Amino acid sequence: MPLLLKKGENMPEIRKDYLMDRYVIIASERSKRPVLFKKTKAAKKKSNYDKQCPFCKGNEAMLPGINKEYNVKKGKSSDIIRIVPNKYEAAMQKGNPELKNDNVFYTYSSSYGIHEVIIETLEHGVDFEELPLNQLKKIIEVYIESTKELIGKPNIKYVSLFKNQGKEAGASINHTHSQIIGYNIVPELVKKKNKKAKEFFEKNNRCAYCEIIEREKNSYRRVFENNSFISFCPYASRFQFEVLLIPKRHFASLIDMDKKEIKDLAEALKKILTTLEKMGPTPFNIMFFNTHNVEDNKDYFHFHIEIAPRISNFAGFEIETETIINTTTPEDAASFYRENL
Repeated sequence: MPLLLKKGENMPEIRKDYLMDRYVIIASERSKRPVLFKKTKAAKKKSNYDKQCPFCKGNEAMLPGINKEYNVKKGKSSDIIRIVPNKYEAAMQKGNPELKNDNVFYTYSSSYGIHEVIIETLEHGVDFEELPLNQLKKIIEVYIESTKELIGKPNIKYVSLFKNQGKEAGASINHTHSQIIGYNIVPELVKKKNKKAKEFFEKNNRCAYCEIIEREKNSYRRVFENNSFISFCPYASRFQFEVLLIPKRHFASLIDMDKKEIKDLAEALKKILTTLEKMGPTPFNIMFFNTHNVEDNKDYFHFHIEIAPRISNFAGFEIETETIINTTTPEDAASFYRENL
């Protein structure tokens, strides 16, 4: 049984991730209570347009191009979701995608691939969770279509889909958008996740994530559940108020979702992120973990989404030891979500 501190006890606790060989220190005595994280919500500008923002309607000349557009009904009006090339791309279809070794220390290749931005609305100053449910559903459909397209390209070995909201989370433009990068390596973290899931499956003849769902769905760390998805604050949360969102049905990639699951994912994201916003403007990252293009993974890898609020920064101890200090217990974080959903 995991160690559970009694009420009033403040002893720090080391916890290991469900599968990965990484640890966190839960040090709640160093924490402010959730209410003290609350920030004053900045007054929103009445205008939904910024003349300096390249993602706003009317500023198309600032974009390096427009790859695709999708119309979305918004009551009596409409909106547009756009896919555009990233002006400052981290990967491009030039050079040699094959890894080379000069010697034991120097391994390199061209950063070969495609880097795109998904502009989720033409309205400036509207956050992701404020978009209507039908628009969030369409955005997820665009995620799926874009992922399918990129993984089919030559020399693309992994597609990274992620969202940064807020300056502290890495967003350089204050206009809601996501990014997608198809490139020529499989990240080590994804390889490790895949390896650990495979080891668990071979030992237990069961998907590790399906087992985690069973153990967490009624725990103190549960957050939200609908017909298709379940969410909870991970036992060894690295980030304060971190949420893990997993489909109940077993599949390895977001491209395997059906229409009902797409709708339920849109609902879950909206509920969780709207609740997080009740603490005040909170920067966050959303990361989508798939294992497309990895052989024989469908039995043991389970698609999942990590929502990482960026309330605090990693310091010297975390960088040196790769052990994160989290000052909010996942149990307290989950309680906050449940009380405010």
